[in-house]
Amino acid sequence: MFSQLCNVSPRLIQSSIIGMKEDKSPLPLPCALLCAALESATGKHIEDWNLFCCTLRTVYMASGDDVTSICEDFSRDIRDIITNKKESNSCLPLLCELVLEAMESGTLKHEQKLFVDTLACLYLGHKNNYTTMVDDCKNHARDIIRIVTELHG
Repeated sequence: MFSQLCNVSPRLIQSSIIGMKEDKSPLPLPCALLCAALESATGKHIEDWNLFCCTLRTVYMASGDDVTSICEDFSRDIRDIITNKKESNSCLPLLCELVLEAMESGTLKHEQKLFVDTLACLYLGHKNNYTTMVDDCKNHARDIIRIVTELHG
């Protein structure tokens, strides 16, 4: 039954991606489900679900793909996380991990643009199967988090 509840449609994701920028309404269902699933899996509380989801949305939108493709990718990746699909080739779990670390350290408060640009680079590297680029961007993102923590921690 839970897997039926988590069947997230690309149309619903499209409203999440396009409508979240200045939207003061509650988070769209897919992003809320993603945040709830991550909190449950990690045992960590996500302080600002909107910031978390907007950061991921910005990373996916930076791919340069058309909105329909972005929505399909995002919905598939969210579904894979919510249903705990082990054989998924998604980099969303890594992106979520890095965004959570950045939120906890204050990186998104102090160096949001640099950090999001680094995640966008990581995402593009993953989409194009550039494993070295993914590793470099992941290391760079963690370096940004470490430096911000040292400066502002």
